[in-house]
Amino acid sequence: FFCLVGATPLVKISLETHFMQPPDTASSGPPPHRIATSSRLLLPRAATLYLALSVAVLWGCAVEAFTLPPAPLSLRSRSSQVLRTERSPVLLAPRCVPTTLQVAMSASSDVDETVQKALGQASTIAVVGATKRESMPVYGVMKYLQNQGYRCIPVNPSATAKGESIHGEKVYARVSDIPDEVQLVDIFLRSDRIAPVFEDVVTNMKTRPVLWTQLGIVDEDAAAQAHEAGCIVVMDRCPAIEIPRLGITTPSARSKM
Repeated sequence: FFCLVGATPLVKISLETHFMQPPDTASSGPPPHRIATSSRLLLPRAATLYLALSVAVLWGCAVEAFTLPPAPLSLRSRSSQVLRTERSPVLLAPRCVPTTLQVAMSASSDVDETVQKALGQASTIAVVGATKRESMPVYGVMKYLQNQGYRCIPVNPSATAKGESIHGEKVYARVSDIPDEVQLVDIFLRSDRIAPVFEDVVTNMKTRPVLWTQLGIVDEDAAAQAHEAGCIVVMDRCPAIEIPRLGITTPSARSKM
């Protein structure tokens, strides 16, 4: 709109100046010297008209840019703002931060009772995928659980081969290799890698610990098979979020009672 408004007077002036000539009363056609002059001036006149149009377009764009209101925030920017304002009190790592949808589902789910019972009765937790890398979510979650009084036993075949210890605990290659009784298995692996862990627990362990997967880790088929074998399965949850949200009594709190 601004481009058209700015271009209209300039185009009118250029047309009147360069192309409208007074009528010749001597003859019906222009004299020969007028034809030659018009041919020589055709290119400069076209360039002048083009320059005028360009200036009008630039002027219109500049006016439009300074008069329009700023564009609204994108959906992605708004989502990140929601995450910054609605994070769990326990900030461990970005992948342990629940989205608004996950918080709403968690608050209204029937699984809350199972979660509260599992974490409220457990004292020893096997942490599958444990690592010494502080930048990984599992590092912060395991440390948090230890601070809450849980004994966390790391499970990581690669760390076992290196003879490493994580958070002061010996590392095992499989959950079934742990000699002590485990009440809960917290898994930090990709969804396509949790089925072998479920199978190891179901096949090689006499007791049936709760099988727990972290946020975003889901395998419905493996969960169904483990459930049929007698295991309680909790998926797509973070204990570091559920403990403060549900007010679960941890081993540290139980020892003070």
